[in-house]
Amino acid sequence: NANAMVSVGASSPVLENLILLGNGTTLQTAISITTGSPTIQTVIIDNVNLGITSATGFATITNAKIGLVTQPVTGISHTGTSGATTVSQSIISSSGDDIVVSGNGGTIHSSTNWLRSSADNFDIAANATLNSYKDIYTIVNATGTFSQKDYVRNDAVTGLIVTQSGTGSIASFTGDSIATGIGIALSVDGLTTGTGMGLVST
Repeated sequence: NANAMVSVGASSPVLENLILLGNGTTLQTAISITTGSPTIQTVIIDNVNLGITSATGFATITNAKIGLVTQPVTGISHTGTSGATTVSQSIISSSGDDIVVSGNGGTIHSSTNWLRSSADNFDIAANATLNSYKDIYTIVNATGTFSQKDYVRNDAVTGLIVTQSGTGSIASFTGDSIATGIGIALSVDGLTTGTGMGLVST
């Protein structure tokens, strides 16, 4: 069936406590959102081709479990050239893309999700944007803009402090497959006094 199991037009309903079991992973879409600002929370989606797709709206998706038995090809997508989809506290396991933003100018905000695809956890098309906040993932396919925002700050306090009181390392970076580019980059363009980086061993 090529029709979505649930279709949301220009409205902003709350869809909660749903279990949507499709009829196969070839055509079926579980939830299709045209526009509006719907809230989707505590849903289980399985045995479909596409879990949730949003066009130009501002959907908020929380606590979704998608593809934990039978993987969809795509978990969640934002296809429009405007709007933004927010996804949080969800578990997504797909055979293709867990989360994809394909619309030229579209945005997805992803936070505290567990993304389990062995293909692409995030797929970002040209001129699209995906912002990730403390997600669990391993694979990003980005033609557009991917921003890892775990420690984005705008204040007067120290952004990150790591204290190692034991015998382990303070930090370890490995990039053995990097053939071109920069291994570690540090930019402190606004610094007028002080030191960009200081290493002290006593």
